[in-house]
Amino acid sequence: TGVGGGGGGGGKTEHNGASYDYVFDVAMDEGAPALKLPFNKSDNPYEAAEKWIELHGLNPSFRGQIVEFIVQNVGEANINFGPVGMNVDPFTGAGAYVPGSGSGPGGGGGGG
Repeated sequence: TGVGGGGGGGGKTEHNGASYDYVFDVAMDEGAPALKLPFNKSDNPYEAAEKWIELHGLNPSFRGQIVEFIVQNVGEANINFGPVGMNVDPFTGAGAYVPGSGSGPGGGGGGG
């Protein structure tokens, strides 16, 4: 299981009644029909991947692969990642919680 496929730009493409810069065919399982992944250059790839995964009921672990697929096929220079400090990927981006790193809020306490 993995992400593969193609599709592409060169003007707007319609998908489910909306116009997109790109509509990719993504093969999640060999032999299974490809799923359509619509994407606009103004979209944040992390948000687009999250919505697409939820829409198709896919395992959230594919998120990183989907984002990478979008970036590779659209080109990093053509993607709007949003303002610096905004829309940071909480799992792999800056500020991610890393167990045992010592950074982040302290735990502990307890009541009584």
